[in-house]
Parts: sequence; C-alpha cells; structure tokens
Amino acid sequence: MAVKTFTDNTSLPASDINTYLTNSGLVYITEANPSAASSVSINNCFSNTFNSYRIVWNGTAYSSTIACLTSMRLRVGGTDNISNNYRRARVYFGAGGSLGTDGGITLTDGWSLAETTTPLHQFSADIYSPFQSVITSICSKAIAREIGTQIFGIDSVGTTSVTTSYDGFTLFPSNGTFTGKLLVYGYRQA
Repeated sequence: MAVKTFTDNTSLPASDINTYLTNSGLVYITEANPSAASSVSINNCFSNTFNSYRIVWNGTAYSSTIACLTSMRLRVGGTDNISNNYRRARVYFGAGGSLGTDGGITLTDGWSLAETTTPLHQFSADIYSPFQSVITSICSKAIAREIGTQIFGIDSVGTTSVTTSYDGFTLFPSNGTFTGKLLVYGYRQA
C-alpha cells in the first residue's frame, strides 16, 4: 500500500482510517499468563496468514535461585519437537564490559533466549517461516538484571535443520517454575 500524505484541515474519510488500521504492522494473535508454571504452550498461533511473528516474554518471577535459562521449543499438533534439530548461537554482554558466546548444532532443548540468576527474564523474538515447510529461524534480544546493579543482554539466533510446518511453541525455564506474560503477534504482509 502506498503511503498517503494527509494535510491539515481536510476531511479524513473512514475508508482511509480503516485502510491504515487494517494495514498496520503487528497484529495481535494471542497471549498467555502463566503463574508458577513449569512451562507454557501456545497452540495454533502460527498459520499461513503470516510468514513472520513477534514473541514478547515478560518473565517477572522465577522460583530458581541458580542461573536459569528461558528456552523455546517448536510444536506441531500439540506436541513439542524434542528432536536434535535445533541450532543456536548467542552472544552475551555485561555493562562492565564482559563478553561471551555459546552455541550448539544438535540440540534437543530448543533455543535458549534469556538467562539470569535473578527472577527477571525479558525478551522479544522474531520467528521466521514457522508454518511454511522451510527451515524456521529465530532472532531475539534479551535483557536481565543480576543481583545489585549489574545489567546484561543476550543476542540470540537460531534455526532448525528440518523443514517441518509448526503451528505453535512451548516456553519453559531450565529450572523450577516461572510467572509472566507472553504475547504473540503476526507481522502483517500487506
């Protein structure tokens, strides 16, 4: 859709408003609000309506007091993919200048998207082509606070090595339980 220029003191037809609302960027799909849960699954959120999705997690309470990962597995038909076909790479950096990397190529535990020793995990992730029968990819950014004032971030990327059509995902902590808000949006294509 071409961008239209509006001018002051002219009428704005309802059709123009409706067109811009219909063609806005992110479209809300669903959400979940797990409380003291060992995982949360979202089924049937991926479809042929969108090619790319934004997932936002605001983890506000984790029961684990040791370093904990927040990870994601893809699902199809209500069942997690636990095969060793996840690939990931991460770079993490601290406010004090620390830097590190990790990754793997035959993983069954999905994509690790956030990590901290405190009960605060927040990330946003873009996931590409999960419903299409091609390799699915993900790119995410996470922020966390350590005890005190230390802050650090994690940039993650990942792919699958198979061309499965997925219709959902599961988010889970590596230790204990979590509480938070999970939102799923689709990127409008037109």
